[in-house]
Amino acid sequence: MDDPIICTEHVGLRQFRLSICALQELPEFADKEVTHLLSIWGHRRNCPATPGWIEPLNHYHLNFDDVEVDSEGCVAPTREDVKEAMVGGEELIAQSVVVPVHLLIHCYAGVSRSTAIALAILMMLYGKDAEDQAVEYLLRIRPQAMPNVRIVREADLILGCGGQLIAAVASSVWSVNGLCG
Repeated sequence: MDDPIICTEHVGLRQFRLSICALQELPEFADKEVTHLLSIWGHRRNCPATPGWIEPLNHYHLNFDDVEVDSEGCVAPTREDVKEAMVGGEELIAQSVVVPVHLLIHCYAGVSRSTAIALAILMMLYGKDAEDQAVEYLLRIRPQAMPNVRIVREADLILGCGGQLIAAVASSVWSVNGLCG
C-alpha cells in the first residue's frame, strides 16, 4: 500500500479511487493518475491555480471555512455546499463504471473539510447502513482525519442516515480525539 498520504484503492466493482491531501501535498499527486480535483478553500481566499496535471474542467471548487457556524469573518459550510459536492461525487461514481476515476479532495490542511466531504462521497459508494465501513475506509486512506462536524451532520441528513453517520464518526474519531459529535 502507498504512503498513507497518497493511499488509494478501488472500492467495489467500480474503477473509483479517492485520495485526500493538504494543499502542500498536491505536488505529490502529479504522477498518481488523478483525473478530478476538488479544492475546498476558505471563503476569503482564492483557490489555488489548477495544477498542470489536471484538466481545468475537472477542477472543482468549494469555498467555506472550517467552522460549524457562521461568525465574524468565517462562513460555515451549508447544506447546499455539501449537496453540491455529493452531486459531483455521485456523477463521478456513475462515470467510474465506464472509465477509471481518481478523485483527489484537498483543503488547506487535509484533515477536516476534505475528509468530511470524502466521507459523504464514500457513503454514496458504500450505501446506507455502512457508516462504520465508510469511516474505517476514510481512516485507512487519511489516518489524521478529523471530519468537520457541520459537514458530517449535513451529510447524515441528506443521506437519511438517521444519526448513524454522526455516531460512526463520533465513536471512531471525535471521541478518540476528545470531541463530541
